[in-house]
Amino acid sequence: RDIFPTPDNEANTHLGYGIKLETRSDQGLGNLHIISDVLVDQVTITRTGHYGFWIKSLGLAGNDLVKNQGITVTNSSFEYTGGSGFVPNKSEDVLVESCTFNHSGSEVDQRMWKRGSGMWPFDCKDVVAQHNQFLYAKGPQDSYAAHIDYGCENVVFQYNYSRGNEGGFVEILGNNINCGYRYNISINDGYREDPEGIPWNKRGKIFWFSTYCGSNTIRCPSVGSFAYNNTVYLCDTVSPEIYVWPEMGDVHIFNNLIYASYSGAPIETLIENDGNDLDISHNLIYTPSRFDLDEDLIVNALFENPELFNASVNGSPEPLMYQVQNQSVVIQSGRVVNGSSDPLDYLQNNGGQDFFGNPVSDNESPNIGAFNGGPLIPQEEIYCAQGTTWNADTNQCEAIICLGDLNFDGSVNTYDLLLLLSSFDGGCE
Repeated sequence: RDIFPTPDNEANTHLGYGIKLETRSDQGLGNLHIISDVLVDQVTITRTGHYGFWIKSLGLAGNDLVKNQGITVTNSSFEYTGGSGFVPNKSEDVLVESCTFNHSGSEVDQRMWKRGSGMWPFDCKDVVAQHNQFLYAKGPQDSYAAHIDYGCENVVFQYNYSRGNEGGFVEILGNNINCGYRYNISINDGYREDPEGIPWNKRGKIFWFSTYCGSNTIRCPSVGSFAYNNTVYLCDTVSPEIYVWPEMGDVHIFNNLIYASYSGAPIETLIENDGNDLDISHNLIYTPSRFDLDEDLIVNALFENPELFNASVNGSPEPLMYQVQNQSVVIQSGRVVNGSSDPLDYLQNNGGQDFFGNPVSDNESPNIGAFNGGPLIPQEEIYCAQGTTWNADTNQCEAIICLGDLNFDGSVNTYDLLLLLSSFDGGCE
């Protein structure tokens, strides 16, 4: 913690990393060097000038056959890092699981970089990031929960919880293959305003599919970019965009539940058609009056209240509250994902489970959103105290009223008898 080197060059004062692994290769001389079999487990990294954990490879540009191998990061916390929490570069077989990324892009110290998504892989292959929390990333660019930089293949963010990230929820850049997000829960991500008020630029986004690949003059399409079966909740102070750039390639956006509270600024959407093969359907978008919907987002969409358990207009921090009630329209209204037994074939293999661990069938219609099951025990026992029950009309727990329950605690007992006797305040003769 508190890693702030102060070199003579003032431009470098933000440098400082919790862990940095670096290789230097010379392809001309045939000197190729990689890192392999790395395990970071139960580590806490906090208050760094820049990244929490950075894997950097120099001298391998343009070589897609040589990558660092076997990087595992588990049960660790990256908190108040000046840049991103974890940045793997040119790495293969990467697992990030059960970690917390909290306040990346921090500015609690003026020497910090002050920008960064919780995590982002760059030029990586076969990356799985699951069961993580991405919280409160901040910064003028990127600063999403986690984003997928360019030059990646087979990257999936699944079963993650994100909340309050300034940039947004989903960001996929160019020159990627088979990369995306599924079965995640996003709460109030994307509150950043564009400093110049320019639409489709730096404003926060729910979904952003981009062709950026390192240059503002060269754009690179991707293959198989996806966002499906995610649940997104937006309160009335958050109004991020949905934007798909032209010439992105094939883009798949389906089975997502996007809930915005009924008041607040309009949520703008733009799906460019030029050079794109769009597969957008079976999304639920509510409250529809909050959205300026591109016609591509209307295809086979639902616009009814999904009946989330959440009763807070600001969005509950508890993931369980983004399950849906038994009468919800989203139940079995999604599109089936099947066709392959290969777990890396994310567009034809659904992974077999939802955010909560409920099974997802490969032949029955799933729910829309990140929840694919029903309560394991009656909902009033999950959310309400003894003697109270859930009122779906008022979205709150209320006391059970029964004959003889004089103190309205949901049961008849000696306290009710004492209350009854106290009403007879006359003396005895």
